[in-house]
Amino acid sequence: NDLKAQFMKGEEAGGVIRDGDRVTRVGMRLVGAGEGVLKGVERRYLERGDGKDMRVVEWGGESDGKDGIEDFGDEGLVKRM
Repeated sequence: NDLKAQFMKGEEAGGVIRDGDRVTRVGMRLVGAGEGVLKGVERRYLERGDGKDMRVVEWGGESDGKDGIEDFGDEGLVKRM
């Protein structure tokens, strides 16, 4: 069954995202945004270049002005939002 829960660290989650993947995030004002995952995706991109040109579907603008969607602000990480 492919719908079974998987628990992983942020860096591991970053490894699941391939170049050009479409991803979505759900949460409001960082509630449920999974900051560890966001930072893990960013860190993996900066260190290895993995996950570039993502297409991000953003629902609620998860941010506190410092953390949240800002983690995806590195040039080349997101192609379309």
